[in-house]
Amino acid sequence: MKKLNFGVIGCASRGRLARLAHQPERGIILKAAVDVDEESFQEFRTWAEKVGHKDYYLTKDYHQVLQDADIQAVFITAPDFLHEEMAVDALMAGKAVYLEKPMAITIEGCD
Repeated sequence: MKKLNFGVIGCASRGRLARLAHQPERGIILKAAVDVDEESFQEFRTWAEKVGHKDYYLTKDYHQVLQDADIQAVFITAPDFLHEEMAVDALMAGKAVYLEKPMAITIEGCD
């Protein structure tokens, strides 16, 4: 079975959406969670424990996930004003991107 490891940048709030994509029985693994808030990490840990997920890591630096060769894709669900920079960085790192709307907060950023 082919495996797809992915990370979520902004693991609380809208980032909970990424948890639905975690389907280990199909080889789709939520491998990393990024946030700057310890409460968000605790909520993620609680979810992971509930579903029996142990093979993940938490980080406050999204660049760590983008540099991780074992991660092929990212969900970007951070605050809107960060979407543009994070999406460009992720694409430049060769990651597939699921980008929560808006893509950017200006027309120029979208272009």
